[in-house]
This record gives sequence, structure tokens and C-alpha cells, in this order.
Amino acid sequence: MSNFKIKKIGAVVFAALLIGTILLIPATAVNLKIRPTNVVSTLWRTNKDTIPEIIPTDDPGDPVWLDTRYVKPQPELAFTGSHKDIGYNSDAGDTILKSFIVYVGEPVDETIPGRGRTATLDPSSGDDEDWYRFEACQGQTITASADGGMNIELKDSSANQFTNGGTATASGYYYLRIFGSSGDYSFTVTLGGQNDGNKGSDAGNSINNAMSITPGTYPGYMSYYDQEDWYSFSANSGQGIFVDLESPDKSDYDVYLYNPAGEEVHSARYYSDDHLEYPADASGTWKIKICMFPGWDESKWPDNYFLYGSGPYELTLSVGGSAQSPPGPIPQPDVIPVAQTFTIANDPNSNEDEYAFLAAVPNAVYKRGGKQYVSPVVYTGDSSTTHWFGTADDTTTYLLNDWQTYLDRHGYIPNVIEVDKDPVKAAANLALSSFEKADTAVIAVDGSKFFDDWNTIIDEDASLNVKSQTTTAKPEDLKEIAGYQAMQMWIGKDWGAMTIYAFGSNCPSVGCITPRFELGTEEDWPHPYDGPGDNTNIYFPIAIPGLYFPFAGSSSGFDRLEVTRYSCDRYKVNIDDTDTSIRVTASTDTNSYLEVFLVDPTGSVRRPNIPSWNGGQIKPIHKWNGDHHNGFEDWRRWEPEYSTTHTVELNYPMTGRWTIIVVPHYPYGKEKTSDSIDYHIKAELRVHNQKRIDAGQSAANAAVLASQMHAPFLYVTEDSTPIETREALNKLGVKNALFVNINGVSSADIPLPTTEITNMKDVVKTTKAKSNGLIKAAGQSDNVIVITSYGTEDGNFAPAGLIAAYHGANVLNIGEVPDAYSYLDKIDSFRLYSGGWYHGMRATGYLGTMSEPLNWLEVIKNLLKGKFPEIGLEQDLRWFGTVHDEIRNWVNDQGLDGAGQEVFIFVADRENDIRLDASRAMNGRESYAGQIPFDKPSLNAALIDRDILY
Repeated sequence: MSNFKIKKIGAVVFAALLIGTILLIPATAVNLKIRPTNVVSTLWRTNKDTIPEIIPTDDPGDPVWLDTRYVKPQPELAFTGSHKDIGYNSDAGDTILKSFIVYVGEPVDETIPGRGRTATLDPSSGDDEDWYRFEACQGQTITASADGGMNIELKDSSANQFTNGGTATASGYYYLRIFGSSGDYSFTVTLGGQNDGNKGSDAGNSINNAMSITPGTYPGYMSYYDQEDWYSFSANSGQGIFVDLESPDKSDYDVYLYNPAGEEVHSARYYSDDHLEYPADASGTWKIKICMFPGWDESKWPDNYFLYGSGPYELTLSVGGSAQSPPGPIPQPDVIPVAQTFTIANDPNSNEDEYAFLAAVPNAVYKRGGKQYVSPVVYTGDSSTTHWFGTADDTTTYLLNDWQTYLDRHGYIPNVIEVDKDPVKAAANLALSSFEKADTAVIAVDGSKFFDDWNTIIDEDASLNVKSQTTTAKPEDLKEIAGYQAMQMWIGKDWGAMTIYAFGSNCPSVGCITPRFELGTEEDWPHPYDGPGDNTNIYFPIAIPGLYFPFAGSSSGFDRLEVTRYSCDRYKVNIDDTDTSIRVTASTDTNSYLEVFLVDPTGSVRRPNIPSWNGGQIKPIHKWNGDHHNGFEDWRRWEPEYSTTHTVELNYPMTGRWTIIVVPHYPYGKEKTSDSIDYHIKAELRVHNQKRIDAGQSAANAAVLASQMHAPFLYVTEDSTPIETREALNKLGVKNALFVNINGVSSADIPLPTTEITNMKDVVKTTKAKSNGLIKAAGQSDNVIVITSYGTEDGNFAPAGLIAAYHGANVLNIGEVPDAYSYLDKIDSFRLYSGGWYHGMRATGYLGTMSEPLNWLEVIKNLLKGKFPEIGLEQDLRWFGTVHDEIRNWVNDQGLDGAGQEVFIFVADRENDIRLDASRAMNGRESYAGQIPFDKPSLNAALIDRDILY
């Protein structure tokens, strides 16, 4: 282990390095402007040196910050105890900004954070004062006391002195400081009186005792001892009634409106604040009820529900003008369950089962005579495990058991139809069993014989000679950047990953700012979040060479910050087509702790995904995975895989030069300073077969058309019309065919008059025409758009066709907007890496935001002056904006962006394909979204069946 010295660099050089990073960040469709703000207190002002270096040395001297005068400060005292103040598992804050919340209006309970009233001070360990905060209502008196020889001090919400026993002049937070002695103590805070409605008393607790008010803004207060407030007011028929309710922090209050007859006519039950408006339809005295969720009524809520609710609120009433009526029920057709179940034998090695599945869709879900008929289509024989417990077959069984229970209530036994494994035969048999005659049939190509091609781009043996280098810093060595206490490190391409550890009695959070000026990672659990201790969680890739800033969340509580870098092998791969998938495998003869990282051309780490669960043993329900009694070690880190095979895979890679990093990932406590690992690396590119995609799109959208038209659905092959299809056409007396044949994927000759549809725009127009006049399903009063992915060969286009058939929607291919797909993947990958562990679960981080619009030219100008923008450079708007705008423009180009709201339904694996944040990107801006999220078509089908049946 060595300390380090760093050559001086100046503001111009540092700015140049950061500007070089900015040039890696592509422009987006979002129009952004920003004025940077100062986030670093000391500017670097020398231009003499060119590139910063970290120079290993045997000199045990202290680290020196870049180009600043170094004066060693006096170390701060750090709290080393294990106090559990007022039910929290840590010591109350020692400043007003770190105060612990106290729930004055809730029963005292020392086991629940915020409801306890006992604590400890230990000045000898640096714990010489505790701060608490509580909410009070305007007009209430505040009285506090403490025993144990302690002194107390009260402050108002502006941190001004407040007289003990005085009256609150405004609703909000008030603060209690306890200091002056050592040992255990208890305290009380009492709020006297109430001032609901500005009348110096409590509003009524029932509809018959409502407090009369006129339009205006009023304070109020509720607690365990006062669980409802009622108000009355006058309104005339035709007037608008508007009610706004601001709830207290950490509580949730709801508002209900009652007409003069005492009938509830409307409510607002949002989390946090509420808004309600209603056009009065009667003259007289109207009533408002304010109550808390979940409240304290144990007869309402389950025993295990954490009951809570207390604090001041602000009620605003306005009467007059025009108000909107509450939304009524959405018109939809009568939904008629049909006592039948279609089963498809799962085939993990081909898409024959997907095309057989689509053959069943129009027979299971269809519209006829203004009514919607539904029945389930399921896969059987899929024993693959789910994310947590059980198998895909278990999930299907749960669905079918519920379906059977429903039918039993009505005296029905479902007709189980085992669909033929051969898609052509399956479609023909189902058409003949479901129809006697038909004028029109819908036809598509059976694409189950189309497969992708694999190309090998790297295939070689290698030996990773592992070296490590450790850099340490004391608290006084760190410098503030972006609100963190950081060290500056220039890290070159020879290094592939780092660990960041903080050691001390009460360590703060630790993390790292990357050369892209992004918050790459940050960890605060279990320490300091759940108590004092070492913070030794972070293993983080060095994606690109440049300036890194390992940091601590504060300058106290730790003795040293330790950063260890591990050497790597790097490989470059050029991608010139997004309609591909890349797979990289590093294999060893014996188990190894290798990690393979995939870095995109902009320097973003894209693979591997950090797992959502770190592999620790899952305890029974109601027991924490990692706590103060049983320890945290098994649930606090990304645990490496000890295996002979380490594989990463990514779909639709952006074009450009990708980097593969092979680097060791040792378990905590088993790190090595040097090592040698022989391995074989193989990088492969799967080229997506356009015929596979065209056939899938044709079949999925043809199934939707057949469902809307209630017409037979049949298959042709790539170059012919099979005998089974010809016989079905003849027996049904079909006079004409609607042939969905995107990009002319099939050259089959259909033996009757045929309308051929060869592009998605015409598919959309035809679907609209054939659905015209049909009563829409719930949720289809707006425009429903189903989006799936062909990035894998798994076949999620089949369940996508099922949900699209129910809504009369079209199925689109996300591969047509690769930038949207890529940015979604960047978003979720970044959030996984920037997040942290919490009781074994990976809590995702956030993209950087800015307080003002982004202007790149101003950013560069200010960097040259030593002024830095807010961290992240508006990632959130740039990245999410790109996803939203790319999808919105694409949908509009397809003719699917209507006057009303769009409903986006994504059907694909949310962890490895269309990522989870797709729904977040498309919610709002006149649209909303959801996802059918599983990695197996069988699981997605079971979920969709449940959606449309119930």
C-alpha cells in the first residue's frame, strides 16, 4: 500500500479534460440550455503541467490536493458510540439540519423511530448535543422539558429562538436542542390547544358537528387523539367547489366532499397533498371531511400495517366559477368470458410455439356484435424458474386455478383445447373448429423457420496478470467537490475496476464521481444509514481513463478513505449495425472471480447488470435481511460469481467502438494484491434476421386484425401456401384474403383474391378501418400502442399480440428506434451502478438534474473559468427526453399519435431487453404507460391472461 503525490494541474487543464469527456456525450433531440453554478470552492489556476499523474512513491508523506496551499486542519471529533435515540438506530443529529423527527401527536413507543422520548448524550465521544424537530399548527402552544440535568432550547422554522410555552405563529417545523450534560435522558414536547379553521378550537369529529367556514385558507391539526376534522360551508347549484389540502410531512391526509343530503359525492385520496373540484348540483350546506391514511383504526387496516398520521395541515376552500365533474366510468363493451382454455406446449428451442400461440389468439379474444369475448391462452411445460420462487408453470397453474374457480361459480367446465405444435396445422384446425363459414380470412407467414446468424469477432486465449495499487487519504486530505469530500485521481486505461472503502467508527457514505462528471456510485447502507461502522461496499468499474473523484459524504466519522485499483485487459469491438446483439464470454478451466464489463462508445457501462438481489439468504417474512441483531455482511455488497464462465450480452448496441474489460472481482476480505488468471475470451455478434422480424410483426398484427374482424386466421410459409391452409380456405368458403406480409417476407401464392399489406403504416390504417365502429375496451378510449422487442429470439411478439388483440392495438418493434432502446438501457444500467445495497436489494440511483436549462457553450466557458455545472449535466432530461421524443416521433410517423392520450404497453424482459424505465419515460405529456415485464413468453402470457380476464 502506498500513499500518493499528484502533479499540479490547473483550471484550464482540468477543464480540457472535462470538455474531452463532454465531447463523448452525444447531442439529443431535447433542446437544453444551462448556466453552470459554482460547486468547487477552490479554483485551480496554473497552466504549467499538461496531464495529471498519480505517482507511486515510498515516501510516507500525506496526499496533497491539486495546486492548492496545503494546511493540515485539526481533526474533528467523531462519535463512536452506539446510541439509539428516540427509537432510531443511531444518534440524533448534532445540528439543526441533522435533526431527528419526533411525532408529537402519536403514542409514545420506544421501539418505533420518532415515537420514542429517551436518548443519550456522551460529550467525551463528541456527542454533546441532540437536535429534534416536530410539526406544530399555527395557534398551538409549545412546551418542552428534559430530565437528566439537560438544558433545552427551542427554535422556530427559521431557526430563530422560540420561547418555551409560547404560541406558534405559523404552521411548520419547530426544533428542540438538548445539551449540557452527559448520560441518559428523556424529554417531552406538548402541543396545547387547537386552531382548526382559525377558530381556536377543534373542528368537529362527525358530519353533524362540522365547523362552519367560508371560502379561504385555514390551518388545522390532526393526531392519534383527533383523527377526523369536519367542516361545513354554503354553495349554490351550479357553483364550482374547489378544495386543496396540504398534508404534513411523512403523513397522508385525504379529503371527502358531501352534498346537502349527506351523501359522499367526491374524494381526493392522493399521496401527500390533495386537490378536489366539483360542480355543485344542489344548493345548501355542503360538508368536507379530512381524515388520515392509514390512520389508527385497526378494524380498517391489517394488523401488520404500520398505523400513523399526525401533524398540521392547510385547507383552502374556494366556491364559484366552473369546476370539472369527476371522471365517470369508461365505456366498454360487455366482456363475456368463454369457458375454454387454449394450451400451447412450450418449445424453448424455436418459435413454433409462439406462432401456434398467435394462431389461438383470435379464437380466444375477439369482438362480435359489439361484445368482447375472452378466454385464456397459456403455455404449458415451461419449468424455467422465476425471478424469486417457483417456475413459470407454477404461475400458469395459479392463473388456471383462479379461472376454474370463477367458472365453477357459474357451473361451467372449461373446454381445454391443446393447440397443435405445428403453427400451420394449429391455425387451420382452430379456424375449422371456430367457424362454419367465412367470407374473409386473415393470413400471415409462419416465421418459425427463420433464425439469426452468429459471427465470431474475438476468439483467443489470454492471461490476466493482476496488479493492484492502493491510495489512501485522511479526512483532512480531501477537498469539496459537488458537495462531497473527494480525492482527485487520474486513472489510466491499464486499470479496470476499483474498490472504495472508508474505515472508522462512524463512516459516512462513500462513492465516486466519474470522468463524465456523473455520480457513478454511492453507498450509505448499512453504515451510516443503520448505525456506525466501516463503509466497505463499493466495487466499481473504470470504464474510461480520466479524472475520478472517490469521495466521502462528510469530513468526519472515518480515519481513512482507501481506493484500490485492479489491472485489466481491454478489447475493442466496432459495431456498425444496431440490428445485432453482442455476447462476450470469458471462460476459465477452474472457477475464477473474473468480471466482464461492456462499455459503450460514449463511456457508459452497459453490462453486466448489477443483480437486483445480492444472493444473501432470504429470511422469512417480517424478518429483516440484515439488521443490528444478526449483522449485515451477507446483504451489503455485490457478491462476485465464482464460476468458470462469465458472460454479458446486449441487444441493439449503438454503432461505434465498444470496449470489453476483463478484470478481477474479489469478494470483500479476499482481495489479492497480485494474481494471474488464464482465460479464453470469445466475443460474438448475432445479426438479427430481418425475415424473422418481418414474419413476427406480420403474424402478431394479423392476429389482431383477425380478432377485431372475428375472422379465421391462417398461415402460409416463406414461399408457398400449405395444403392445410388451402383446405381450410375451401371448407370455410372464403372469398377473399387479407394478407399481412410486411416487407414481402413471403412469396406465397394465395389461391383467391387477396389484399396484401406490406408495411406497418398500412397495417395501422387497416386496423383502424376494421376496428371502426366497434365499442372500445376499457383503457382503449385512448390510443393503445403495444411495443415489443426482437432483440432476443425468445418470442415475446406472441404475448404482445394477445394484449394488442384485446385492445384492438398494433404491435410495434422497438428495434426501429434504436436510440430510444439504447438510452433506456443506459438509464437503467446507470441507475443500477449509481445505486446502493439495502438489506440485500439493489436500490437504484438517480440521473443528474439541473436547476436551470443546459447550454453547452456556457458550460465550456465557465469550465475554463473554474466554474463547474451541477453534477450529471442534466442526464435526466437529456436521456429520458431522448427516449420520449424518439418514441413519440416514431409513433406519430406510424399514424398512431392521436388527439387523445396514448397508452403505451411494453412487452419484453424489463431487466435485459426493454428496460424498466420505458414506462417512466412515456408517462405524462399526454400519454401513460405500463409494462408486461417478464423474461419468458409463458410468464408474460399468464400475466396478460389475468389482465384481460379480470
